[in-house]
Amino acid sequence: MLIVIGIWLAAGGAIAALTGWSGMRHSRRLRRYGASTWAMIVPRKHTEEDDDNDANWASGNAMIQYALADGQVLERYSPGPARRSAELSPGQSVLVWYDPDDPQDLLIGGRNVAVADIAFLLAGIAFVLLGTALAAFGR
Repeated sequence: MLIVIGIWLAAGGAIAALTGWSGMRHSRRLRRYGASTWAMIVPRKHTEEDDDNDANWASGNAMIQYALADGQVLERYSPGPARRSAELSPGQSVLVWYDPDDPQDLLIGGRNVAVADIAFLLAGIAFVLLGTALAAFGR
């Protein structure tokens, strides 16, 4: 029975480790090969669409506005802050990196901290090691 539990732990750990590694790789790719620009946090206007879908309005996600290299201006909700002190306020300028092929793929400077990615990677490695040890030495 310990062998089966070990295999399940190792499989779940491998998935978590791959998730963390993938997130770290994505952030690194945007910083190296993406285009960077300054973005402005704009005040959000409460609309009827927000009444229908309260996910972005109620979660406190900030609306971010940035210009592409060709001059096109895009607006989108930024991901919610991991901690309250990292909230973006209207009028604030932030450095962003975006994928020129997919401008909606955005990395906000000083905000998309890889802490969660590192945590997933380390926890995944720990579960893989634990699961492997259980499967190998379990009786």
